[in-house]
Amino acid sequence: MKISYTKDTLISDVISDPVFDDYGKLIFPVNSGYMSGNTLGTLGLTWYNNIVPDKTVEIVNYMKSQVESGKAIFYNIYSKSELKIDPSKKNTGLFYFRGKSGKKIAVVNAGGGFAYVGAMQDSFPHALELSKKGYNASAFAKSEDKGNLAFLEKERYTHDYPTLCEYTYNGLCFFWNKAK
Repeated sequence: MKISYTKDTLISDVISDPVFDDYGKLIFPVNSGYMSGNTLGTLGLTWYNNIVPDKTVEIVNYMKSQVESGKAIFYNIYSKSELKIDPSKKNTGLFYFRGKSGKKIAVVNAGGGFAYVGAMQDSFPHALELSKKGYNASAFAKSEDKGNLAFLEKERYTHDYPTLCEYTYNGLCFFWNKAK
């Protein structure tokens, strides 16, 4: 794997790297209030205390090398007609960590303390390790400035389970339809 990023690479440089098109913003929490640090080596995430900079660097280098070799790593899970009806679903999709063709797929869903999508700590490391073992793995991502879509906090901290179910269903349908 080609090494493009290091611990000294600015997080903003990864997000804005043209190789990631317009989904680079989904690699890290969209709401920067849940992040600290400017570089991959100094990344901090709210409620996490065991962030491994070498793993963060490995993940973004894996992503970039996949795209540069012509492989898609991000897939939108809503159709254009669905997005026209509900534009808030824009920038919702799956990051895909390729294993061996025909192997099972694991769906890895980020946490983030019910407030933000913490995929860089919760989903991506696990998805990458599963792909190294030959499994295909996907991680949900959403540009949600009001919180983690899967556990969207509303007034009185109730969770939006219908949205969670729809989101998960569309993600699974994406893979079922791809497999046909």
